[in-house]
Amino acid sequence: MSDRAARPAQLDDIARLLAEPSRLRMLWALGDGRAYTATELAGVAELAPSAASNHLARLVDAGVVEVRSQGRHRYFALTREDVARAVESLGAVTLSSAPPIPARRQPSAALRHARRCYGHLAGECGVALWDRCCALRLIEADADGWRLSATGIERFGRLGVNAARSDSQRVQSCLDWTERRWHLGGALGRAVLAGLQAEGVLAPSPREGRTLLVHPERWQRWLAELDAKPAPAGTPVSRPRARSKVIPKTAH
Repeated sequence: MSDRAARPAQLDDIARLLAEPSRLRMLWALGDGRAYTATELAGVAELAPSAASNHLARLVDAGVVEVRSQGRHRYFALTREDVARAVESLGAVTLSSAPPIPARRQPSAALRHARRCYGHLAGECGVALWDRCCALRLIEADADGWRLSATGIERFGRLGVNAARSDSQRVQSCLDWTERRWHLGGALGRAVLAGLQAEGVLAPSPREGRTLLVHPERWQRWLAELDAKPAPAGTPVSRPRARSKVIPKTAH
């Protein structure tokens, strides 16, 4: 059977998956790239939790959505970019009145910006670092999850993070509870946070528990150095380590 002849059957499967309005509403919410709990998605779809769980199970079985347990919660995220595009096209026509994202409690701006999470960097800064590592291919997906690439080992090593250790080469992703996206966890995440604090890029907040204060210029310089390719052999490298006051992010 040719690929074109098989297409109607595939279209039938997709149509059945997306035809249920409540299921489509949940996929619409997941289209923002974040992960949500079944309870949150049930609220978007205006369903009882048990009914939402049934729909989510079908989406997981179809390989459209993945589920991951973290702490006491299970989070669902969209895995198929092509399905996301299809849902967005349908949603623009049929779901203009649907809630764009599930309602959830909002943390303080400072806590959301940068904080400690089990000894590694979380919040907007943590997610930005994860995204930068993916874009630069410093971390790569493999059969067991994520691992540091050879480039990643070199770049982090240049910044003083001992990423050549075997426990650091396996990259553990951690779902960020405010951003609902990934940040660096595990041994590498702990080593990165320790290095950032040693460099004066981050410092604990004296008032807000896990909140970290970010020095904006040092943070941008550190990210720029992560981007930079190795200098030619023999080129002197100067990395200023002056300690000045860390500037907190303030809410507007």
